Amino acid sequence: MRVEGSPQTLAALTWAGGTACATIVLVGDAISRAPAFASLDDKFRLDPNTARLLNDTGFLIYVTAALVGMVLVAAFSLAVLRFRVMPRWFGWAGFVVTALLPLAIGFVGFLVFALWVLGVSTGLAVTRARPAT
Repeated sequence: MRVEGSPQTLAALTWAGGTACATIVLVGDAISRAPAFASLDDKFRLDPNTARLLNDTGFLIYVTAALVGMVLVAAFSLAVLRFRVMPRWFGWAGFVVTALLPLAIGFVGFLVFALWVLGVSTGLAVTRARPAT
């Protein structure tokens, strides 16, 4: 963020949290989809327990991404409240999302996270960053 100045701690946390969250989601998805992809080969035989293990492992990695996403949401929310780059309610809503992200074990957290990302993306598209006073 240009308005943060140096050191850009919140900007770095937001970037790192977003990058790590996206990477972990992709890894979890790849692991959980591996049995389906491998089954395309007619000669491949998959043990049901191995399929369950890969699916569960991928899911747990996916849930871990939600916990890493908390860094992204919290850092962005602090930046919104501190530098007023968006309306303050975005910042407060981010803390609610941060509190709900551990519910990703039931996909509720990721649904709320997806809505937050959509809302912030829309807000950033229509709101111009203002310098801090």
